Formats: sequence, C-alpha cells, structure tokens
Amino acid sequence: MAILGLLLLIGVVGAAVAVAWANQSAIDASTATLNVFGEQVSLNVGQLFLAGAATGALALLALWMTIGGTRRRMSRTALRNRELRDRELELQSRLADANATRDERAAVRDDHVARHEREDAVSNR
Repeated sequence: MAILGLLLLIGVVGAAVAVAWANQSAIDASTATLNVFGEQVSLNVGQLFLAGAATGALALLALWMTIGGTRRRMSRTALRNRELRDRELELQSRLADANATRDERAAVRDDHVARHEREDAVSNR
C-alpha cells in the first residue's frame, strides 16, 4: 500500500504542478479559463478553491496510504526480529543446558575412572 500511496502522491503533485505551470497568468484573474490537460475549463474563484482542496485531499490520502503501509511493514519487521531473538535465546539456553549435561557426564566418568584406578592401585599393593 505504501507504493500505491507514493504513486498516487507523485501523480497528484505532478498534475497540480502541470496545471499550475500551464495556467500561470489565469490564476490571478477572478474568473479563469484554465487549460487542464488540453481541455479549456472556465472556473470562478470558488470552483478553483474546491479543485485545490480536492487536490490537497488526494495528496493527504496518498500520504496516509504511504505512512500506513510503511508502519505496517516496520511493525511486521520488528515482530519478526523479536521472534528471531527469542528463538536465538532459547537455542542458547538449550545449548548451555546440553553443555552442562555433557560436563556433568564427563565429571562422573572421570570420577568413575579415578575410583577404578584407586581400587586397582590398592589391590596391586
């Protein structure tokens, strides 16, 4: 939706600039005949104001779409990063538990070997 909003914003601003550029002399008059994309349109001051207000409303809609789409994407990215961080912490915890278990088994095995060596040393005397 952000890209659609950005395209709409570019279109609205481009159209407004094109109409204003083509009709620089007509905007100063109280009743203007504007050249809008090749068509002659007669507008009074009120109608010209309403056309500008509609253009502004479309520009605001385009900005709202762009910002809304960007926020959604940012929130999804933040959620995904949070989930990845949680998974990483869980894996690190499991790895630490596995290492502790391995170290405990090695210590038990070393104690067992040492006990047998002592028993063998005592029996060989």
